[in-house]
This record gives sequence, C-alpha cells and structure tokens, in this order.
Amino acid sequence: MKHKAFFLRRLNDHTQYLNRVSDTLTGRSALETTNTSPCSCKLGSWLYGDGEKEILNYGSESVAVFHELYKEHKKFHTTSKQALQSHIEGDLSKKTIAFTQMHILSAKLISLLLKLDSIAARSRLKVV
Repeated sequence: MKHKAFFLRRLNDHTQYLNRVSDTLTGRSALETTNTSPCSCKLGSWLYGDGEKEILNYGSESVAVFHELYKEHKKFHTTSKQALQSHIEGDLSKKTIAFTQMHILSAKLISLLLKLDSIAARSRLKVV
C-alpha cells in the first residue's frame, strides 16, 4: 500500500463491482449471486487480508475509519446479494428496495475511502 492513490483504486474497484451488479439488475449482463461475498471483490480482498495491518501505519483515525469501512462493506455485499436474489425471484419491490439501499451504502463506502485517502495523503506529507 505504499503507492499513491491506493484508496482511490479501491474506490474504482468498488464502483466497477457496483456497476456489474447494477447491470445485472437492469438486464444488461449477468452476475451470479455466488459472487457477492464480501471477500469476492478487490476491496474485500484487502479488507479481509492485509488491510487492518496496513492501516495501522496511518494512525488511530485511520483505524476507526477502516472498521467503519469494513462494517459498511459487509452490509453492501449482503444488500447486493438480496437485490440479485430478488431479481432472480422476480420480486420487483424487494429488488428496488435493496437496489436503493445498495446505492446508499455505496455512497458511504466512497466517503470512507476518500477519507482514508485524505488521511494517507496527510501521512505522506509528514514523512517528506
């Protein structure tokens, strides 16, 4: 995680995943519900992998943000799975509710990733 824009890359990864789910829910492509585990995306791989250890380099504020990101990321994947399952079952009402919730959670994830990017940038400035 020593390179600049690490968190912006994770933000991009998240956005790409969100777009794949959205494309499935609108009929433009197909994403299997088995691919909705919080560990199945690049952000999740980092969160469930070296993330917590690496985030310690940026201080206590980053740790708190990391834990919030972890929690919201898990909710996002649970909700995306619900949306996809509702889509498969043809339940438009449940799909719409879950789809809306996905976007609310996505906005939270993006905000948290931007906050981590800001913390990391401040940390790099102190080192220089």
